[in-house]
Amino acid sequence: MKATRNVLWLFCVGTLLLVPTAARAHGVGLEIGSVWTHDGESAYRAVADVGDTLPELGVGAAVTLLRREPLRLDATLAWSMTESQANVADGISTSLLEHAFTAGARLRWARFSWIQPYLSVRGGPAFVWYDAGDLESSDYALRALPAAGVDLVLPFSAIAPPALAPGQPAPQPSSAGLGVGLEVGYRFQTTYRLDADRPLPEDEDVAADAIPREGAHLGELSMSGWRFGVNLFGRF
Repeated sequence: MKATRNVLWLFCVGTLLLVPTAARAHGVGLEIGSVWTHDGESAYRAVADVGDTLPELGVGAAVTLLRREPLRLDATLAWSMTESQANVADGISTSLLEHAFTAGARLRWARFSWIQPYLSVRGGPAFVWYDAGDLESSDYALRALPAAGVDLVLPFSAIAPPALAPGQPAPQPSSAGLGVGLEVGYRFQTTYRLDADRPLPEDEDVAADAIPREGAHLGELSMSGWRFGVNLFGRF
């Protein structure tokens, strides 16, 4: 399972690096979120000790495809990760790791360079690994996330105003700069089915002599719910 995680990590980094230069140049950011999931799910109670919320961390990139004043249509690409641990009984702990890859579109109202509300929708696959000591499980799901938010941008021109020659007109306002975004949306996601298997010993001889043991069905895990996010980004 560790090798699979490493391959997935390399894939997500490579995907972001392969985004066209114009996309990377337009905008990159750090995404921090919290998801309010359905805590009534029995499987969910076995993976989180923090009430009904799960933290989320990710990175994203965007490029503007269409400009029709005062609107901007952006294409987006992102990777996110959720990790949680829980103590379900004395001496029994569980851990959950989720990776998700999403692509989508965002419609911004760019009448002003320093504040830009937007609507967005994105979707893609998500993968989960669940570890409960001598039981391990993995599965995949599909998610869609419609959202609304607002970006607050501090233009580079405000940080370091350009030097102008006498009589030279001031440049047009630019959206290039550093900013923070606030976003609220709902994450629709198919459920994970946690059919746990007992991991084989790493030693091949020991694994060959081990008595076969069946795993267990741990239930279905819903990761749908409201999401609140904070994005720290740069636009160029």
